[in-house]
Amino acid sequence: MQIANNIKGSKLVQRHNDYASVTKVLERMCRKPLIERMENGINFANGWVSEDLSIDEHSPKYGATFTLPFEYKPELASRANRFFEFLGDCWGNEPDFRERVQGLQEGFAATLFGVATDFQRALLFVGKAGTGKTVLLDILRSLLPPDAISSLSPEEWGKQFAQTRLVGKVANICAELPESGVITGNIFKQVVEGSPQETEYKGRDKFLYRPIAAHWFGSNFMPTSKDSSMGFIRRWLIWDFSNVVPEHLRVKNLAESIVADEREAIAAWALEGMVRLRKQGDYTKSLSHNFRMEQLRRINNSVKAFLDSNKNIARKKGEVTMARDLYDQYTFHQKDIGRGAAVTFERFNQMLEDLDYVIQLKDDGMGHQDWLVEDVTINYGDRK
Repeated sequence: MQIANNIKGSKLVQRHNDYASVTKVLERMCRKPLIERMENGINFANGWVSEDLSIDEHSPKYGATFTLPFEYKPELASRANRFFEFLGDCWGNEPDFRERVQGLQEGFAATLFGVATDFQRALLFVGKAGTGKTVLLDILRSLLPPDAISSLSPEEWGKQFAQTRLVGKVANICAELPESGVITGNIFKQVVEGSPQETEYKGRDKFLYRPIAAHWFGSNFMPTSKDSSMGFIRRWLIWDFSNVVPEHLRVKNLAESIVADEREAIAAWALEGMVRLRKQGDYTKSLSHNFRMEQLRRINNSVKAFLDSNKNIARKKGEVTMARDLYDQYTFHQKDIGRGAAVTFERFNQMLEDLDYVIQLKDDGMGHQDWLVEDVTINYGDRK
């Protein structure tokens, strides 16, 4: 269309095939990778900022598809006072305040630099309404151009055409996960870790792309999946929000107000987390994250929920328990206490192994072989 609209009166372009031929020549001339130099960085208004926080001149060789409409000013990193005050309102009374803020800073940095898939975690704010989750997500959103952001809930990632909304995005921000949404574990893990995905636009051929987006979610509920493995569980980094702000104290458009005053300072503060993140190789984890991870594992693994709530079952070095006896205890628990469907015996054994229990097929001493669980004992009380 560019050729058709701008080239008039030339004998080279008089028919449709002429336009098509010129287009093909241009395609061949331009067919090369967008990125000429593999270096992670961000185009600010005043230059290209690399992971070591040095500032270079803008250059097409970096292949950056957008420029942030403000400057990088490292001297402002400690001056985001309203933002810091907001974080204090959210978590100031928590014993792990420092670790929560460090993890948040690292998450912001990984998002801005477009390297979140290197650390293979989705980032979740969980807690009651009115605790600041949405405000914090809106602040993050304001640091990026709208064209660099999508909003695709993870339970939709397996639907046809859905992942086209993630192509070329550096952040996927959903302020609220649905309570009834069930996440498809294998697709979730692949997208979060940046494995190549096949998708398609409607009416066009399928193609492969590599996700680079950081996935940020807010929710009143913990995410659920039929995938009970540790592979699904360990893909999360969780911040707990429990300090509900009374209705009469809530500030309308708080995120917009903070950003209007301190956007450059917040960005400078965020980038300082990149050095620590690379050095650690993972995000800083808080005590509340560890607590929520245990909760997430119980929610998605009924066998763990059963073991954690049953005081008659304990790990004891040298003891051996028949897996079938343990399974019978589990099915009783699910029927009378857990109120959920029990998994099959084979699936039960797999879920035990995922919880680091050792299961082996051995002679049970009664003339045949059976599955035995090592270093586990069942206390039957006074039963003889």
